[in-house]
Amino acid sequence: LLSCLYTIHKRNKKSKKLMLIAQQAGKGDGEAFRQVVHEAYSRFTEESLMQSISEKPSECTEVTIKGLEVSKPGRYQALPSDNLLEMSDSGVEFYHSGQPLDS
Repeated sequence: LLSCLYTIHKRNKKSKKLMLIAQQAGKGDGEAFRQVVHEAYSRFTEESLMQSISEKPSECTEVTIKGLEVSKPGRYQALPSDNLLEMSDSGVEFYHSGQPLDS
């Protein structure tokens, strides 16, 4: 009985040592990874901030939104597009993917 208790005690001691080694082995790698990610994120935010500060807003902005061209505020021009309507014998048909065409 004594030898069995001694063997269990010895096994538990060895297990604790292995657990401690395993915990310490991962700490260095994890910390190095966190440091690299932190440095990369810091560089990215600094570069983004510097870029946003250095860019000046332009006077002329052109945007295409759903068939309208905005060249200057307040002036809209319709863009020619054949994709919005389709002509047939019965007139103009609007296509909607949610409903069947023959309804």
